Amino acid sequence: MPFLIGIISLAINIVVLVILFKKYRTEIGGFISFRDAFLYCFIALAVSALISTIFTFLFIHFIEPEYYKNLMEAQKTYMENYLSGKVSDEKLAETLDGIDEQAAKMGSLSSTLKNFLIGVVFSGIIALIVGAIMKKNPDVFDNTSGGVI
Repeated sequence: MPFLIGIISLAINIVVLVILFKKYRTEIGGFISFRDAFLYCFIALAVSALISTIFTFLFIHFIEPEYYKNLMEAQKTYMENYLSGKVSDEKLAETLDGIDEQAAKMGSLSSTLKNFLIGVVFSGIIALIVGAIMKKNPDVFDNTSGGVI
């Protein structure tokens, strides 16, 4: 479920970014270079990642401190039911111990900062793609600049 929520969130971010970007490009005359398009998208997505990171940190530490514990317990239950009879008991116990180790690391400040940095890198990749698609340079032979013919 968190993966699905992440995909939906990403899609909403991109749609809102493209809509706002088109409005901005129209306001500045209809043309924008790749550099400016990339920077516009990157800053917007990086701020979005920062807000999301701050919200997640506050949610985990102050609003719902048991969130990760409940999430990991649900994952362990699912894994026990799914893997039961398909793998040896030793392998099942090893997998469940790995989930417990992962749960202990979740929610720490270092984990939060790591997730933020991953978000910023991912924002850069998305900004490169959206910036490349949304850039619009004036035509080379556009005669609106008052050049000599």
